[in-house]
Amino acid sequence: MGTLLQSSPSAFGTDAKRPEPAPPAVAGVTGSGPDDFGATRTDGTAFKGDVMSLNTAPASRMAAAAPPQGEGWKLSGATKLPPTGYTIKFYDQKSVDWLGRYVKASAADLRRVTNLSVTVDTTPVGWDYVRPKGEVVIGVLKGPCVPPSGGNTGWKVVRDGSGTANLSCGFYASSVPSTVTSGHAYIDSEFFTADGKPSASRGETYTRNHISHELGHTLSLDHANRSATPGDCVKGSDSGQQPVMCTPAYAYQDKRAGTYVQQFDMQGLRHLAKGGGAALPPQGRVTGLAGKCLDVKGGKTVNGTQIQLWTVPK
Repeated sequence: MGTLLQSSPSAFGTDAKRPEPAPPAVAGVTGSGPDDFGATRTDGTAFKGDVMSLNTAPASRMAAAAPPQGEGWKLSGATKLPPTGYTIKFYDQKSVDWLGRYVKASAADLRRVTNLSVTVDTTPVGWDYVRPKGEVVIGVLKGPCVPPSGGNTGWKVVRDGSGTANLSCGFYASSVPSTVTSGHAYIDSEFFTADGKPSASRGETYTRNHISHELGHTLSLDHANRSATPGDCVKGSDSGQQPVMCTPAYAYQDKRAGTYVQQFDMQGLRHLAKGGGAALPPQGRVTGLAGKCLDVKGGKTVNGTQIQLWTVPK
């Protein structure tokens, strides 16, 4: 781009605050250790006693071609969301109380991005629930995730607290070829205080991004990292945000925390929704006065956000 012609912050009611710096990486947090996602061909995976075994090879291994990807987003196998959308449910009342407001915010963002019906049902289904097509079920447990010893096949979810410390995980099912038919996610209770508040070492911003990250896995979004190095992800040129699906999941570090980043995660979700036939609104460059490129600071959607005009080099 060329020269930035930036309007006065006071003219549009914004304080033009810079985003908070990303918190330091924490050993054992999702993404700094084992992977936190997988997939199966079966929707109705359920607990047998205190263990759920996910032994089916992930969909990414089933596919003949590499899953689609773009700048700041990757798919892990399935390439379509069903046109009927999803209902997100909770295993128990504790999960509703601790995760409900985060899940509702993420669901609202998914509706906005995909133009699909993504609803939230806060009536607990119980830990013996057999998940049907069209549902995503989420719960909070201590140490729920047991990664496979090698590769990404052989995941287990446990209810006795014997899983990997400080690790949450999300999974999707693809019982119809190329389609995300259902999903389930498990959030480690160690990220919270005893009364269900975000722990001091994580905080509200991290928790919002963390829940959206795991829900992203239930929809076939893979980690957006460019290499095996934790945190090696593309950054936005304006506010320096990384994708929600980067690991560790820092993403937005301001009031937008938990929303999927427009130029990164949102493009993967749009690809999935379009694959299922969803009608999506257009996006792209907006031209301002005298043919100048028009945008808003930080890509924010809040009314009153500062407008920017860029001259286009000849």
